[in-house]
Amino acid sequence: MTILLPISGVRALLAEDYDARRAAGMPLLQFEEAGRLARSSASLRDLDAQLRTRRVMDHGALGAVRFVPGNLAGGPLTVDLAARTVEVIWSTGALSRNFVQSLGWIMEELDVTPAAVRMSWLSSGRAPVLDSHRRDGAAHVLGRVVAARISGGRGYATLQFSTAADVDPVWQRVADGTLRGISAGYRVHRYDTRFDPTIGDTINRAVDWEPYEISVVPVPIDEEAMTR
Repeated sequence: MTILLPISGVRALLAEDYDARRAAGMPLLQFEEAGRLARSSASLRDLDAQLRTRRVMDHGALGAVRFVPGNLAGGPLTVDLAARTVEVIWSTGALSRNFVQSLGWIMEELDVTPAAVRMSWLSSGRAPVLDSHRRDGAAHVLGRVVAARISGGRGYATLQFSTAADVDPVWQRVADGTLRGISAGYRVHRYDTRFDPTIGDTINRAVDWEPYEISVVPVPIDEEAMTR
């Protein structure tokens, strides 16, 4: 039986693959092969994994785990030095262990779809960019989120950094590619829970949640949340 994936999600993932291959100087994926991968994928996440695997194979990088969009030898491709902006992936919904005040330590997964994510605040132009989620002082505000969207099971945003002198050291690390990790602060309004026998634990999937800040971090929980 052929599984029909949402066409908008498939197009978004194929567009990302196109950008990643062009940035790396790799051959573009042929139309027939892209169609075969889409038809054989059980979900958008499965298609994404297949596309990434193909990029690793085509790139010939021995021992590579994943190949992501961006200039791996230097700064992110989306950096605008004059405007002090950069585009980031702030979530892919990756499964991780997280501490929730009312529940304690849980296995948490985020549903990164327009129906599940309340985007009004993050898209308002007022959401802050923080240094490692620190909220105990104004100096930890590095800038603001000037645009945000959900596409293909990922959260994307454009961050603009302040021109303040104390922000410059962080901005320089972001611009030259030394600092790539990104993480979102959010509140969850509802979880769906299910027991997963493959990991022997209950997965709490956030199906109604609201991001309210994006942080620059040294090591993100979501390994694919990074500058682009």
